[in-house]
Amino acid sequence: MSKRPETHTFPEGVITEPLPGEVIYPLTRQQKTWSDIMHFNRNLANILAVGGTFEQIYRRWQYFDIVTTPYGSQLGKNTPGTVTQDRVKIYIQTGWFSGAASMRLAELYDGAVLEHDEDYYTALINCESDLILPLLREDEQLREELIWGMLAVEGNRDISLTQRDSYKPGQKENNPGWSCALIEATETGLISRDRLIDALLSSLMSDFPAYRVGWFSRLVTGLKLTAEEIAARQSEFLTLFSSPIGPSVTLGVQHIHRLWSKNPQALDATAFAYAAPAVCAGTKANALKILTMLQALYRAGTLDAAACEDAVVMALSHTHAQVQAAALNHLEEWVQAGAADNASAETIVFAERARELYRDYRPQLDPLVVAQIQEEGSPLLEDGYSPENSQGSGTESTALTEAADIEAAAAEALAASRAVIHRYWDTPVRPVTASDVQERARALLHHQVAPCATPDTLNEVDQPETHAGCELELELLTAYLLSADGIAQSPNLLEQLVPICLKKLNHWGLEWFDMRAHLTVLAAAGKLRERPKASEMTPREDPGTVPNLHYMYSRHAAFFSTGFKDALGALKSRQSYTPLATPELLGGWVHPDTLVRRYAKNLADGAPILRQDFTAALLRVRVPEVLPPYATDEQRQDAQSRRAEALTLLESLEEQYVKNAQEDAPRSAPTQIRVLRSALDGTLATGRVNPYLESITVSQRETSWGLQLNGVMDGASTPELNAFRGLATAHHDEEGQYALLYPSRAEPLAYYCAGSNWYILDHSTFDRELYLALAAHPGVWGPACAFVFAAGFSEQRVEIRSLAVEIMHRVLDDQLSLEDATAGFVNFVPLAMLNRWALALTDFAQLDARAAVRFFARLIPHLDTGANSLGKLLGAFSQALATLDPATRAELVDESLRAWLGTLTGSSQKARYARNILNQVQG
Repeated sequence: MSKRPETHTFPEGVITEPLPGEVIYPLTRQQKTWSDIMHFNRNLANILAVGGTFEQIYRRWQYFDIVTTPYGSQLGKNTPGTVTQDRVKIYIQTGWFSGAASMRLAELYDGAVLEHDEDYYTALINCESDLILPLLREDEQLREELIWGMLAVEGNRDISLTQRDSYKPGQKENNPGWSCALIEATETGLISRDRLIDALLSSLMSDFPAYRVGWFSRLVTGLKLTAEEIAARQSEFLTLFSSPIGPSVTLGVQHIHRLWSKNPQALDATAFAYAAPAVCAGTKANALKILTMLQALYRAGTLDAAACEDAVVMALSHTHAQVQAAALNHLEEWVQAGAADNASAETIVFAERARELYRDYRPQLDPLVVAQIQEEGSPLLEDGYSPENSQGSGTESTALTEAADIEAAAAEALAASRAVIHRYWDTPVRPVTASDVQERARALLHHQVAPCATPDTLNEVDQPETHAGCELELELLTAYLLSADGIAQSPNLLEQLVPICLKKLNHWGLEWFDMRAHLTVLAAAGKLRERPKASEMTPREDPGTVPNLHYMYSRHAAFFSTGFKDALGALKSRQSYTPLATPELLGGWVHPDTLVRRYAKNLADGAPILRQDFTAALLRVRVPEVLPPYATDEQRQDAQSRRAEALTLLESLEEQYVKNAQEDAPRSAPTQIRVLRSALDGTLATGRVNPYLESITVSQRETSWGLQLNGVMDGASTPELNAFRGLATAHHDEEGQYALLYPSRAEPLAYYCAGSNWYILDHSTFDRELYLALAAHPGVWGPACAFVFAAGFSEQRVEIRSLAVEIMHRVLDDQLSLEDATAGFVNFVPLAMLNRWALALTDFAQLDARAAVRFFARLIPHLDTGANSLGKLLGAFSQALATLDPATRAELVDESLRAWLGTLTGSSQKARYARNILNQVQG
């Protein structure tokens, strides 16, 4: 039998039937849901248009029960009531679903008493759009009190005036939101226009975020203020000049400019000149408007040069050439005024001040602006100063001497920085011992490197910031735990850390590294084992920890590397083993003689060699053939002597396990010894690994903005190459593993950056860590590494772009050759944003102008002459080139770049910059 339908009794006055004008939408099920509410709210305008009342709408809402429950989820199952203060807090948590008008209707028709606080005004923002204007007409308290409190609140993440009005189109007839409702209310006299303007300006001068304050700017613009209204509020608009929010500054400039255009006498020129400098550091359009107004006021005699000086000085340091040219026009007028027969003493002083400002700011000026001044014979040059004729005065030679001193100091600082990082990579690690295993394990569980792991020879500030430090610490901890001493003592030493591990593992959200560290500690403490059956569990065992832990490990086992699972298995079995690949140096290397001794010890102890550990050791062995180019002669000699000692030890192993092998000798020993020999003589790296890495390429995905690796799976059949197969499927927090995978070459880490699909322009969430990981890698950089930093040069965020520039400056001509750097950037050109490369070039030139010009001189000929923002890049290059002496310019700008620049003709910005560069080189 079917279940009898439930019946509900509603209080008197609650409307359960459709109202006139309400369109009923068919539902797929009988039970009323929040879909009914959404359909009803779409009909509010129709209901009011055919004579419906607000009270009827409120009573209908009571039937839907949105008055007391979220989304009407308890529809018809409880007694509808009225709005309470707690319900107001619900209204401010759901931006996409409104219903907040019932709050005000409950006050009007149900006698609800609510506190008009910030939460109330925020909820009022979320009022149904179709009811805003009708409520303004009917509710006097709303007009006279409530909306003014609403305009003074910021809102929250889900609810704000900007967010509320963004759901509808911008046309007034189709957008019954707050902005259009308030405009119409002022036009019909419902609310005071002057009061609304003042309230909006007050909110604009508050500390609201840019997104939320934009609504107030747009509404002020929509009100179309008259010159009289602007004049009465000059101080407020001038205050907006110093706002940190760009649209607010533009609003102030537009209205002050409109006042000046309509009624110049009404403008307070003194206050305007005081506020103007802040605008001259902003956008080009605003700065040009301000400079035009100042120039007109100066010519009219309303302002003198002293009042305009601060704004002009600020404009001289603007990044755009047109703003600089406009500022120089001011200086020229000051010089011309000082040359007049009737010039006052103050005017003559400011004429000299204008020439002084030009000399001071000339190095910062755009090359095209300087060239234009020289071609037109600007009065600023009448004192005999110009780059061409100032040789005799010694000004240019003094400037060149200072530039040479700065360049020498920068080179010395760069060499010192490289020496520090080189010394860091070659510093021996400090193995974990029984005395510090607790401290270092506890630090590792909190994703920190313990202080006792820091070498005494280095300061903390000298250590590179990278996840590889934690990865290295985990390997050192695992090596101790697998040793005979660790097997014997670790269960007791790590017992107190077990509750911490269980608590954190039973709460989801750990990264893969953190999960591996916790599982390692648990395995060493003897707490990681197969899930027991219920009948096998003792009363003391917690049935909620061990089963959950095993389930978590089995669920995520596919994401753990084979090497980690092998080490975890050895820890669980309490089997003593000496890891072959545990680094001896902070750079990740293993000395060849140490590797052979570890291998021999495992053979003698009868411990089976872990395949992944053996492969990792082959990739980390430090032999002369894989040393980076910055290695010293002493380091190369040390590597050579250690290899000779290792080969001697290996010959004795061959004698014991190959030539005179006993029946119980490991069957895999001959093959492993043969591969070890190829790794020690360098043929494994130079003949297999390096050519394989060089064959991998990076390209853009066809269906997304991401990047893909090509050739990772091709030829990766041998164990040492199989270690790189995971590059194509790497996860976003494994940079530590790939940073230590192959210390001699940085390409695996760079391929991980691309293969993990981390690069999404301006939306990367962990790119800073990857750049730092690459910066901390001790190996040779190839084109793939430069490719990653070409992406960094294209980032919008200043901190990321500057970081990429700083790292590029350090590694260029050290770990990264100029040819490989150029090749990597050329590969990234199809994805590049040249306007941001121009900003990166400017930052690079501030660090080392010669290095920046030298690098981009090799790169620019590979760009398309029709590329977007090419003019900005050439402008930045021209400005950096101008800071060098003529001989250096001619040396760095080679024939290929000159020929490429010669193809740019016409009057475009890029063509003018191209001619300027050629003129600088050719004199």
